[in-house]
Amino acid sequence: MSYASAADTAQSTDRRTEKELLTDIRKSLAGADEISNRTLETLNSQTEQLQRIQGHADGIEHNLDQSEFLLRGLKRWGWVRNIFKGPRANQQEKLQQMQQRQQQQQSASWGLDAEGSSEPVSVLRPRP
Repeated sequence: MSYASAADTAQSTDRRTEKELLTDIRKSLAGADEISNRTLETLNSQTEQLQRIQGHADGIEHNLDQSEFLLRGLKRWGWVRNIFKGPRANQQEKLQQMQQRQQQQQSASWGLDAEGSSEPVSVLRPRP
């Protein structure tokens, strides 16, 4: 079936002119564009919310580590163990993990993939 015969069939069943059809299509596309923009805004706000939650979780984890260190120091010979098992070793690991997480978040916000290439995640066009 050729395009011309498909167009004739559609026009005979629809009874709208080509101009009316194009107008309806443009309205549908504008509606879809508006929905996609709202979805993008929602995803951005949820991303920011997750980042704030992660920051709070990191702070809580730091407080728990510090509490563990202090409680261990109160035990018998705990101060000696704190000298050798101090929070510094854990801090280095956690600092590296936090830096990796920040790099992943930055690459996600810039639309970069895991390797750092700048392939666009999605292409948005400006509104007319």
